[in-house]
Amino acid sequence: MREAIVALVRDRPCAAAPRARLEEVLRPLLRDVGDATFNVVDRRGRLMATRFPDYCGLSVTADRFLPLLAPVFAGAARFVRPFHDSERVAGAPRLREGPPFAWIAAPVRDGAGGVVAALGVAEPVGAVFASILQCGAPGRDRRGVRLRRARRDPDRRAVRRDRTAARRGCAIRRRAA
Repeated sequence: MREAIVALVRDRPCAAAPRARLEEVLRPLLRDVGDATFNVVDRRGRLMATRFPDYCGLSVTADRFLPLLAPVFAGAARFVRPFHDSERVAGAPRLREGPPFAWIAAPVRDGAGGVVAALGVAEPVGAVFASILQCGAPGRDRRGVRLRRARRDPDRRAVRRDRTAARRGCAIRRRAA
């Protein structure tokens, strides 16, 4: 996968062969998470590969989206808040309609170890990412008992799963009264 991305960035932006190799590698991941998509963005903000062919070769918005990729170009993976395509893609003649995408972006390094691109994998908000983010919002169970996330419960008492939390996939610990 790294070689395909480096080829896109260095030699052939939006070229069919490296893009096809990249999509082949990413296909199982994208299929497992539903309506997911991907982007490869170079350091200048140009979209080198994307699932939406109309966007290939365009740039991400320099004032909104590109600054959020700075930590990725510094070598760290990042969660990027949801963006509508109109806020994320600059100069597109036609934009994808639908919900905004929430992104996870990771650095792609060349053979010398330098970061040459950001690989972003995204899913529409309201899908799997939404359920993960809801785990961070503790509340009360159906009996009014205050709940909070297990990892922040210092006394590690009575582990249980609230039905609502279980549907969201969150392990909850009951806080001692």
